[in-house]
Amino acid sequence: MALYFLMPLMGAATNYVFVGFFAMSALYLLFWEAGRTKPRQFGWVLRAIGIGAGAIAIVMALPKKIEAEIPWQPYSEQAVAEARKAGRGVIIDTFADWCIPCKELDQSTFRNAEVRREAERFVNLKLDLTRSDAGTEPARAKERYGIRGVPTVIFLDPEGKERSDLRLEGFEKPSAFLEKRMKQVASPAATAPGKNSADAKPAESTPTAAPSVNLSLLNGGELKLDSLRGKVVLVDFWATWCVPCLSEIPMFSELKKNYQPRGVEVIAIALDEEGASKVKPFVKAHPMDYTQTLGDKNTAGMFNVDDSTLPVTILIDKQGRVRFRHIGITKKDVFETEINQLLNE
Repeated sequence: MALYFLMPLMGAATNYVFVGFFAMSALYLLFWEAGRTKPRQFGWVLRAIGIGAGAIAIVMALPKKIEAEIPWQPYSEQAVAEARKAGRGVIIDTFADWCIPCKELDQSTFRNAEVRREAERFVNLKLDLTRSDAGTEPARAKERYGIRGVPTVIFLDPEGKERSDLRLEGFEKPSAFLEKRMKQVASPAATAPGKNSADAKPAESTPTAAPSVNLSLLNGGELKLDSLRGKVVLVDFWATWCVPCLSEIPMFSELKKNYQPRGVEVIAIALDEEGASKVKPFVKAHPMDYTQTLGDKNTAGMFNVDDSTLPVTILIDKQGRVRFRHIGITKKDVFETEINQLLNE
């Protein structure tokens, strides 16, 4: 039992340690303890146990055919965003070096041939929670997905939303993992050639009035969204931890420069829980030449934005209606086409 709980510390040497333990136990019981114990009848009991320990040592020492495991890649927010853009489901397996059930999942469930075959249609990510210091990507993921312990296996659908009903906490046999969880995530719908899931259906099915909100400006003061009626407004929801959001900064700065004279406003709403203390240093390091405001989960909810799918960008027409919505990185020419359409209305 002591060796079992020391397994996370032994790493690759685990099998050798157990073989040595059972081999030494067999030798001790057969050639030492069995001959000294009284009554003699009990000596035969010890010999039987010794023979059993020797058999276990031999079996463990024999070479084993090791099945291949699911091809995992390290977890990152960018990998999740790219999977969403490609319209693929995601499996996130959280683990820690000291977690024994995590190793059981790796050795049993994730090496099963049918599980491996089904995993080919997913993006498979490993999230290491051995250390999750504040401010790190593992810490943000732990908070975002509400992870209580390891192992926790999380399933995201092709739209990047978690299927909370499929979440697994603990060990599960391959057959149950396959039928009850993996096969319940729908395959991505085919998109038209040359298009990705982020651009497939950007327009709102029914234009709805944008919320009447007062946004807190990053450097103080407020911005009333209603005061921008008569203009086309591009609103970018982002966060400092969102890697894909960073790549869109130059594009939004250029859109503001090119289209503001024609009546277009570009506004960014940061959804960092730490607020200005987190956002200000980031903006200083990554200048954004457009209006910066602060938001939270309530702000995101008013615009029907899920902060787990950032970046999210919406376009509001001159009448204050949400007309277009994009999830994930979107090309500049897509925004330009939509902006020009709204300007010409």
